[in-house]
Amino acid sequence: MNGKRDTIRKGEWLLLDGVDGEIRSMHMAANGIRLDFQGKVTDISVGSSQNRRSLMPNWLEWFSERHSVKMLWGAFLWILSTLFGVIKWWQSTR
Repeated sequence: MNGKRDTIRKGEWLLLDGVDGEIRSMHMAANGIRLDFQGKVTDISVGSSQNRRSLMPNWLEWFSERHSVKMLWGAFLWILSTLFGVIKWWQSTR
């Protein structure tokens, strides 16, 4: 997410479920393989079937990376506080 990189140890399996995308480039080097993938997956994990480590973000991590969601919440709270301020002012003038 947003440029975060995860390294996979030598000999570790990369498991992808629900793959919809394309491999942009693949380079073989002395220290391993570099793979650039763009697309969507429903689950991504590394390791063996007995010892898996999930690389999928949880909902809180996903929302924290979405700046538009933060901005929407900020705008909602601003409108709500302004509305309460206007209501309080209106009641004090009566």
